[in-house]
Amino acid sequence: MADDLDRQINAISKQLDKLSQEMYINVARNRTLKRNAGRSTEAAMYLLAPRGETGNLRRSIKFLPFRKSYDAFIGPDYKIGPHAHLVNNGFIHHSTKKLVRGKGYQFIQKAYDKTKETVLRQLERLATKEFERIGRKLEVGE
Repeated sequence: MADDLDRQINAISKQLDKLSQEMYINVARNRTLKRNAGRSTEAAMYLLAPRGETGNLRRSIKFLPFRKSYDAFIGPDYKIGPHAHLVNNGFIHHSTKKLVRGKGYQFIQKAYDKTKETVLRQLERLATKEFERIGRKLEVGE
């Protein structure tokens, strides 16, 4: 009888492990969440970026999803605005021979901080939906 109970507990444990792994994959691979979060962060970063003479810095802010993975990059496209990190961190070009550190704008970190709560709420909603779906799956399986 104890062996039978151990087998049942092990089967339930394996099923829960499988479902939790499935939930993690579904949340991590959710492209809609990443696209929405990325677009809101991109918009905040665009608005916080200082406007220069050419406007290249603002124009360089992009949301770039990677094709082969589920990751994305949000930030300056260095083909358009190769000086973004210098403006963000505060380096001022005074001559062709040296860079002098000045006060940076820190627009990249400010944009992430500004949109952090929104992104976490979206992630929480998605995780809750996945938990509910798993709960329905367990109820049906019983």
